[in-house]
Amino acid sequence: MRQLAFPLLAALFLTSIASAHSPTATDIPQPNVVYSIRGDGAGAVAAAPVPLPDHAFSDGPTEPPLPLPPARRPDEKIHPELRAMAATLGVDEMVEVMIGFADDLVLPRFPEPVVDQPMDSLANLARMNEAEGLIGGIREQRDRIYENHIQALGPNVTVLERFWITPTLLVRMPLGEIAAIAQLEEVTTLEPRASMIAPPSCPFAPTGCQVDDGRFYIGSSGDPNGQGYGGGSVALLDTGVRPTHVQLAGRIGLLRDCVAGTSPGCTGGSQQPNDSHNHGTSSAAIISANANQGNQFRGMSVATINSFKVYPNGGGLDRPAVQRGFQAALANLDKVIVAEMQDDTGEAGTTTVAGDNAFNAGAVVIAANGNQGQVTGVGGPANGHRVIGTGARSLPSGNIAYQVNGPTSDGRIKPDLQAPTDTQTASAASDTALRYYAGTSGATPYMGGAAVQHRNRLLSLLGATSVHPGQVYARLIHYGTQPIINDAEGAGPVRISRFAWHHYFGSVMLTTGQQVDIPVNICGANFFVLAGALWWPENAASAHRRVQLSLVDPSGVTRVTGSHPTSVFQKAEMTSGIVSGIWKVRIKVLSGPSGSQQVFWSAGYNSYIGCGWSVPL
Repeated sequence: MRQLAFPLLAALFLTSIASAHSPTATDIPQPNVVYSIRGDGAGAVAAAPVPLPDHAFSDGPTEPPLPLPPARRPDEKIHPELRAMAATLGVDEMVEVMIGFADDLVLPRFPEPVVDQPMDSLANLARMNEAEGLIGGIREQRDRIYENHIQALGPNVTVLERFWITPTLLVRMPLGEIAAIAQLEEVTTLEPRASMIAPPSCPFAPTGCQVDDGRFYIGSSGDPNGQGYGGGSVALLDTGVRPTHVQLAGRIGLLRDCVAGTSPGCTGGSQQPNDSHNHGTSSAAIISANANQGNQFRGMSVATINSFKVYPNGGGLDRPAVQRGFQAALANLDKVIVAEMQDDTGEAGTTTVAGDNAFNAGAVVIAANGNQGQVTGVGGPANGHRVIGTGARSLPSGNIAYQVNGPTSDGRIKPDLQAPTDTQTASAASDTALRYYAGTSGATPYMGGAAVQHRNRLLSLLGATSVHPGQVYARLIHYGTQPIINDAEGAGPVRISRFAWHHYFGSVMLTTGQQVDIPVNICGANFFVLAGALWWPENAASAHRRVQLSLVDPSGVTRVTGSHPTSVFQKAEMTSGIVSGIWKVRIKVLSGPSGSQQVFWSAGYNSYIGCGWSVPL
C-alpha cells in the first residue's frame, strides 16, 4: 500500500499568519470578561466590560470522556455515487473527483471590514489586501503539502485545481484507481465533482404568509431605515440571483458564477450568475429585499448581498464551486455566509470542511439542514461542527416543516435552531414575480438575517472592531424558544426579541473539571423568562468535550441544567419562579481532552422594570 508523507506544519508559518490579525482590546469577546447590554433598538446601552475574578473559577470532579467515533474504513471514504460509477463503468473511465486530505492547518482570523464605508474605500481595500496576504501564505503552505499528496496519488491522476480553504484537490482520474487511493492514510474523502442533489426546495408550500409574517415570527423589524444593526454584507452561496428583480434594487453587490469562474473571486469562464433554479433570488430577498413591492416583502436587513453561484444551470451542487465560493467570500471580507445547499456527504466531506474552516477565518456560517425526501442525513455544510444548521417551521401553523433531523454520525444535535418558512417573496420568473418559498431553503435566509442583525448590534453597541462568530452562535442559541434541546428542534425557533432588556454574554477559557460561576444581577418585576446558552467549537478529528450549563438561584439552589452529552451547545431556561437577587450562570467542563477550551455563553432575562444591572463581582 502506498504511504503518504505528511510533514508537520511549520510553527513559524502558523505564528506569522495568525499575527496578521491578532486580537485587540476592541475584539469581542475577550476571554473571561463579562459584557452586558440593557434595552433594545435605539435606546439600548452597554455597560463597561468587567473581567471575571480568579475566585469565580474552581475545580471539581470529572467524568469519563465519551469514546471517539470508530475510525472510518477506506470504503467509507468513497462517496456512494462514486462507488456506483465504479461498479457500472469500466476501470479506464476518466472522471473528475474531489479528494480531501487530513488537515493540521487552522485558518487565521481574516480582517474585519469597515461596515460604514463602501468596499472600494481606501480602508476596506487595505483590509482586502491584508486578506490576500493571508491567502498567499495559506496557499504557499498548502502547496508544499500538496506536492507530497500528488506524488502519492500516482501518474494516472491529473490535478485540475487546488483549493486553499480546505486541503482538497480536484482531479481527473480513472475509476480503477479509486479503491487504492482510498487506502492512503491521509485521504479522508473521495467525492464525484457533481452532486445529484438539487437545491433544498419543496414542491408544496401553504399560502397566505409574506415576509413580514416571517419577520414578526422571528421578532425582527427588518431595520427599514438602514440604521442600527441590519447593514454590512452577506455572502450567499446558492443558485445565483436575478439582480434586476425590483425587490433587489440597491441590494446586490458581487455577482459571481463559481461554477464557470475558476480564478480567484470566481471570475473568468463563461459567466452566467443568473438564477435558473429559481432559488437564490428568493433567498436574497428574504435576507435583504427593499420595500418596492410593499412593506410585507421587505427583508430581514439592508445588507448588501454578494451572490456566489454554486449550482450549474439545471444540475446538482458543484463541489469545486462550493470551495471557490467560500474562498471568494472570505477574500471579500464577508463575515456572514449563508450556504443554501444540502450536500449528501458526511462530516469529513469537502463541503462541510469548507464551512468549518470559514468559521475559523472569522465568518458566521448559516446553512440549510436539508429537506426530507432529498437527503437522508443532515446536509453539508449544516452537519459541520462550526456551522449553524437551520431547521424549518411552517407559517402560519408553526409546525415543523420538511426538515431532516439529526443527530449527526457523532451524536451532535441538528438542527441547531429553526426559523420560519413557507412565506411569499421574490421569484426569478420575472422582475416582479412572487413565489412561496418552502422547506429549509425558506428558513435559512431568516436565520442569516438574524445573524447579521446580532453581529452588527454587538459591533455597534460595544464599539468593537470585530466579533467572534462563536459569540453570535451562542447568542442565537440563547434566543431559541426550546428550553430543552433535542434532535427535532435543536434550541427551537429563534425569537430575537425575547431578551431585549437585560443581556449578559462573553466567553471563558476552561480546562476539563473546571467550572466558573458568572454572577448575574436580576432585579425588577414582571419577569417573563430567564435563560442561558453555551456554544463551543470542536472539530471532527478531536475528542468531544462535555460542557454543562446551570442556572443557580440566589439561595444557591441549582434550578435548571442543560447537559446534553454529545451536543456542542447547551440551553437552560426558566419561565416561572424567577426571583430578584444575584443568580449564577455556572459553566462546567465535565469531560474531554487536556488543554483549555473556549466556551461562548449568553444569558438574559426580560423585565420591564429594573434597577441596577451591572455585573456584581
